[in-house]
Parts: sequence; C-alpha cells; structure tokens
Amino acid sequence: MNMDSTALRRARKTALWGQWMTGLMVCVITLAVIAFLTMLMLGHEVALNELSQSLDWEQALPLPGALRALLIGILWMTPDLIGLAVALLAYALFRNIRKGGFFTGPTAVYLRRIGWCILAITPVQFVTNAAALALYSFWAQPENGALVFSIDDTDFYTVMLGLIVLTTGHLMVQAVELSTENESFV
Repeated sequence: MNMDSTALRRARKTALWGQWMTGLMVCVITLAVIAFLTMLMLGHEVALNELSQSLDWEQALPLPGALRALLIGILWMTPDLIGLAVALLAYALFRNIRKGGFFTGPTAVYLRRIGWCILAITPVQFVTNAAALALYSFWAQPENGALVFSIDDTDFYTVMLGLIVLTTGHLMVQAVELSTENESFV
C-alpha cells in the first residue's frame, strides 16, 4: 500500500511532531511524579491537599511516616505511571512510523499495546484510588477508616478510547497482511 510522496512526507512530519510532543510528555510526567512523591514524603501541605482533594477526603490529614506517604502516593499515581507507559509507547510508535512506515508489524504491536494500556487505566484507577483512600483514612484516623470506590464519566471515555485504539491495532494487523499479499503478487 504505497502512499504518494506528499502524503508520506506529511505523515512523517506529523510523526516527527508526535515524537517531540510525546518526548516532552515523558519528561513532564516523570518530573511531576518525582516532584509530587518527594513533596508527599516530606509532608508538604500542597501535596497533602492535592491528594486529599483527589481522594474526596474532607480535609488534608498528616500522614504518619514518609514510607506510608510514599506508598499512598505510588498507589494514587499508578494510573499516571500507566499514562507514562502510553507516552513511551507512543514515542516508539511515532519513531517507527518515521523510520519504517505505517503498515508494518511493529506499528500494529505498538497500537495494540497502547490500546491495552489505555484500557487498563480505568480498572487500575478504580482499585488503586480505593486502596489509597482506605490506607490514608485508616492511617490518619484508625477509628474512621473507609473503603470507597468511585467511577467518573471520564472513565467510560477512557475505556472507549482504549477499545478504539486496540481495534485500530487489530485492523493494522490486517492491513499489514494485505500489504504483504499485495507485494507478493506484484
């Protein structure tokens, strides 16, 4: 499946921009995770307030100990770490498109991996936020521990987007097979 040179140049130029943007995203997400976890371990009020708001806790409560704060922070940021994995996979996808083209096996593999990671965000967030809130509430006030599960409308959008990307990856496998068959007849 050959593309005319103008379309191919545009696609490779877009892939270059995609590489730059995902590279920037990887840096920003990594720095944000490190900064937040460091602030949380040091008991910084901004980090505690952010964590409390995100977990729908009425007020920020101090966490007893840096290791407990680190554990809760890692649990709470697990979906962000999956987002970091998506950004790394997207970077590799864009690099592959620039170097190897579109209808290749690696393109299909990257798309499917990205789709599975996006699909994983919602259930992982569902469980890790509940676990983080339970630990936070128990360690802050042992007599008032709580286990709360919550789901948001954006969780449904995330699942839908993950399914679309995953399906596109499966379709890309078919495109690679058709391209290979087409080249063998020519």
